[in-house]
Amino acid sequence: IAYLGPETITNVAARHDKRMEDERSLRSVFYAYPQYFMIGAVATLILIFLFVTHYILSRRAHISEMQALLDEDRATKRPNRSWFLREADALVAALPEEAPKFSVVVIGVQRTDIFISTYGRDTLISFLQQLADVLAKADWVRRVATHGSVGEVVFLAKTEDLAALKSQLHVTFKRYEFATVGGMLVRVPLTAGISPIAGKTPDGMQMLKASEVMARADFAMHEAKDVLVYDDKMLAEAHLTSRMESLQEAALGREEFEIWYQPKYDLITKRCIGAEALVRWRSEELGFLPPGKFIALFESNGFISNLDFYNLEHVMQFQRDCRTKGLPVVPISVNQSRIHMQEQGYLRKISALVGKCRAARALHRRRRRAARSRLQDRHGRLRQRLQRPLAPELSAARRHEDRPLAAARLRRLRTHARRVEENGRARPHARHGSHLRRHRDRSAGRPPDGLRLRIRPGLPLRPPDAAAGVRRISQDTRIKNDKRPACRR
Repeated sequence: IAYLGPETITNVAARHDKRMEDERSLRSVFYAYPQYFMIGAVATLILIFLFVTHYILSRRAHISEMQALLDEDRATKRPNRSWFLREADALVAALPEEAPKFSVVVIGVQRTDIFISTYGRDTLISFLQQLADVLAKADWVRRVATHGSVGEVVFLAKTEDLAALKSQLHVTFKRYEFATVGGMLVRVPLTAGISPIAGKTPDGMQMLKASEVMARADFAMHEAKDVLVYDDKMLAEAHLTSRMESLQEAALGREEFEIWYQPKYDLITKRCIGAEALVRWRSEELGFLPPGKFIALFESNGFISNLDFYNLEHVMQFQRDCRTKGLPVVPISVNQSRIHMQEQGYLRKISALVGKCRAARALHRRRRRAARSRLQDRHGRLRQRLQRPLAPELSAARRHEDRPLAAARLRRLRTHARRVEENGRARPHARHGSHLRRHRDRSAGRPPDGLRLRIRPGLPLRPPDAAAGVRRISQDTRIKNDKRPACRR
């Protein structure tokens, strides 16, 4: 060391220290300065804790704000239906013993669209807010929510009897059914539907979910005219309505709708002077349905227009068939819905139906003329057959006109010939078929059965060369009164 000298020793030590610093690791630093590492670790943990806490609190605040937005009705700034469903289920679960006393009530404004168009949406929103605030202060109401877009207020009511609940609703309606519009009171028509929490299930009476109970109450509210309690029959009616709406097009194509005619009688003449066409539905699946079951449904969905034209066409066809068969035709009234007043081309469709009926009527007239000509020819031949046997009898009677009995017989034969001639000129028609058959049943050369002549013994009234004319001639002659009308004798 003495030989190296102090400078050399210093340089060697400096190089050694530099090499040691280059080779130093984190472990060596930790071992060298442990207190600094502990302070840094604690500070880091504090920062992480603060960050996580801030994140959790911020997330909860955001969720709470989002839930508040979801649970608030935008129009009324009051709780909405989603909040009501959650709170109602929680309240029923917390109070299982008192759950059968709870009922869900839905109050709605009738014809909300007309009310809004007349008085404005702000008037409706203000009325719903006032009604919700009043119900929230009532001691028999537990939870209140609003649905401003459709004009409804839903709440959970606690009562021992449904009749008492209905009376409470009537009192509320009478007290708070008016809204203020520009300093003027305007009546707001309200309806309410009630559905108890305890409902019937296949397993018996059970506590239902608030969503199902509210759906039932809402259905009862739409069916009610004032206040209505839900019944299971309403659900059956709803299923029937849905099924009728799905079968209406197919039923019209299969002509399941029947036209019934209600006659109109004149009390003085006691004759049918008209009729009214009534429609009935005889469905293959649903059975017989009166108009009260489907007319209101068809008017609501617009299918009544097709049904009205169906009725018109069938009534026109019925009258055309009556003319074809020779039956009397009377005016028939056909009901038409008021929605035709807004239908485009309604009169054009009516004109098309009338034109179609007139074309069929013209074809029927041609056919009837042809049938009439054939009937006239047949009637002419029949008249000849009826007149042919009378000529010999008239010629034979004329030779004995100077005799009293022969003159009487001549007058009778002439009267009979005149009547046959008049019947021969009668206008042939389908309704006269029975009259023609009566003449056709008489054999040629035979006068009516009621004609009886009386002669004296030895009077040459009938020459040998005369054809067979009078059927029965008796010495005890008389004119027999038959039971036929005088015009047919």
